Amino acid sequence: MMNQELARAFARDGYLRLNGMVDAAACAALADETWAVLPSHWRRDDPASWHGEVTDSCHAASVDQRGGHLKYQMKALADHPSVVTAFQPGSPMHAFATELVGKPLHRIRLRGLYVVAPTRHPHQNPAAPSPHLEAHPAQIIALCYLEDVAPGGGGLLVWPGSHHAFHPAFRSKLDYVAGERLADVYARYRDLAPVELPGQRGDVILIHNRLLHSPSINRRRRLRLAFLCDYTSLDHTELCQQLPGSDPFEDWPGVKRWLGDERIEPARCRPWSWWQRLRHSQHARNRPSKSRAQSSINKADASNLVRERRPGDVWLSISDSPKWFEHRDSLDPMGSNLTAAGIHTTWNGQRLQSRSRGDITVRLSDVRPENRLEIQGIDRQLWVRVLELRSPFSASRRLHAAAIAADKPTVVLTVAAPAEPAAISER
Repeated sequence: MMNQELARAFARDGYLRLNGMVDAAACAALADETWAVLPSHWRRDDPASWHGEVTDSCHAASVDQRGGHLKYQMKALADHPSVVTAFQPGSPMHAFATELVGKPLHRIRLRGLYVVAPTRHPHQNPAAPSPHLEAHPAQIIALCYLEDVAPGGGGLLVWPGSHHAFHPAFRSKLDYVAGERLADVYARYRDLAPVELPGQRGDVILIHNRLLHSPSINRRRRLRLAFLCDYTSLDHTELCQQLPGSDPFEDWPGVKRWLGDERIEPARCRPWSWWQRLRHSQHARNRPSKSRAQSSINKADASNLVRERRPGDVWLSISDSPKWFEHRDSLDPMGSNLTAAGIHTTWNGQRLQSRSRGDITVRLSDVRPENRLEIQGIDRQLWVRVLELRSPFSASRRLHAAAIAADKPTVVLTVAAPAEPAAISER
């Protein structure tokens, strides 16, 4: 299926749309799985029922407050028969991704079922709500439409050619380790308009991991249903530890095999037209107020924290959520506002200020061979960990972990530091 024309398009644009890649039966089965986890009062044939507060895998908020975007990330879905036959090793999709990258790939990294519901006031939502890059290592992100998606129906937005600018702006080939120029590249693309990618049931959109993209607002009376997964090479750990060059395909022998020495000029995004810019700024001003639910605040803070990580950093996290302690390599806040509750911390005698509004999350600067952590104002069960970040970030390790009961208002812990910090190689 792979050919020179597709390789050239992917190198130029950073994305491919593969029409009819997944059969109708598999799409229907995954659509049924989606409806099974949507709110019980939602009915397929009644758009008026698609409203109210929704709790997905990330947080709880109303449909309007979240711009209609829902994520359901269930691990068991990786072994669903439709996912196995359509996306896992042995499937045509996995074979295509392997040929595109040009090296052996893992089983898919499951992202889950992604829904974009129409909001009650779509005119109050911005046209491009959250342009971003993925914060985890992967070469390819794959999005499969489970039903037809018309223009304006919540299709994926992409900034063609942006992978050429973003790839060298990081300090890791695959992990999200921001370089000095990353903020400038983001700023440049804020003035450029994205391209909307509608599609038919079974179409799969593949994007390069450094391609700027975003969900869009659904202005139709139909849910946008999609399945999302990632393809990652077996050598991803080594690539995470290497600095990137200027070529976003420097470690893609599959693309290189088709293109040879041909130089591909990246696609160029068009500037926003005057009416798009006016519309976008008005929508941003008129956007419904964000939910003040703690889960929504935690989600926003988690997005910021994941982009502050650096290999070799040591972070302190304290939470009152038992669920949080199960996420071994995550800095995501999941509990309540501990600072507002009167819980304070010092590290080697220095008062700490949390980087998140939920839990207490702090990057530690004064790290010694032996460190003194004091927690004051304890009035509830707490879970504590000190995490040394490594590359890839999934390989980060706990330097200290403890559960603290609510029977003592002050607890002092001794934490040993790592012997050697993690680093990114110059290869």
